[in-house]
Amino acid sequence: TPMTPKAIIFFGTLNIGNATVDDFSICYGFAVSSSSQVVTSHGSDHAAAAADPNRRHDNSKCISIINAANAATVICEAALVTMDTNGFTLDWTIIGAAREQINYLALGGDSFQASIVAFTSPATAQSTAYTGAGFRPDCIIAMGTGQGGVPPEAGTQLVAILGWAVGTSQSGISAASEAGATTMNTNHVSDGDSICVAAFNDVTLVVGSLTSMDTDGFTINWTTINAARKFYALCLRGGRYTQGSFDKRGDAGTQAVSITNMTPLGALFMSSSNTGVDGGVGSQGTFSLGAASSATAQASIAVPSIACSIGLK
Repeated sequence: TPMTPKAIIFFGTLNIGNATVDDFSICYGFAVSSSSQVVTSHGSDHAAAAADPNRRHDNSKCISIINAANAATVICEAALVTMDTNGFTLDWTIIGAAREQINYLALGGDSFQASIVAFTSPATAQSTAYTGAGFRPDCIIAMGTGQGGVPPEAGTQLVAILGWAVGTSQSGISAASEAGATTMNTNHVSDGDSICVAAFNDVTLVVGSLTSMDTDGFTINWTTINAARKFYALCLRGGRYTQGSFDKRGDAGTQAVSITNMTPLGALFMSSSNTGVDGGVGSQGTFSLGAASSATAQASIAVPSIACSIGLK
């Protein structure tokens, strides 16, 4: 059956096809229309004498891969123009020398609704309601870079934040790297009770837990604060959703993961390589994101350390 997407999640790396590369540069973005899209980008140069991680966020594009050593230099970027029957149209405003591989998960359906809400962490620990979704979400996917300026904003340091929630069941991960460190200082963190979580320089930076889905948005209880940090939420309504976690098996082979009362049509996966749902702050900036709609339609990106990246399709 033909489908016109209502929302698209993009993710990609510097890679051309299935490969591991030394320099780290990844992006992931959301798009629901030509006037509502956003992308976060992260990079780090493998051969730098001192760590030079970078980050960028842009609310006018859905794809943006930055130079590993300089977030102000964009290698390639694109904006959504239209959602089409059985596809979408992008406008490539910057084209790199290589053909980087971009992956996507398209979502839609007759009763499906989607919107993007930009939100900011408060100045003090508190519960904050955010509006602008246009409906009560069933599911939220949130991302951020730990920055607080006006997009498009490029900067040093690296804080890659990703999380999602279905009702009040939620999980969040992040990876971080300190700029200028002669010995690379990286962190990763996971939290099975928070949609927004990050650590930097071995210290928890921000923790926000979603407490309710509201008629026009959602409410987050911030217990650890880094004030005025910008986040973006892809709000979804319609369809069926569930979220959870599992420990991978210890050897190669298949693994069945049970989901109650639903056969999924698609799935998103994320990991920071922590053991257990609430793994706390760990060393190494490990981070991965993947999506699948069948055994023959799946893709992932990963940062096994903060100085290289992997793209698989």
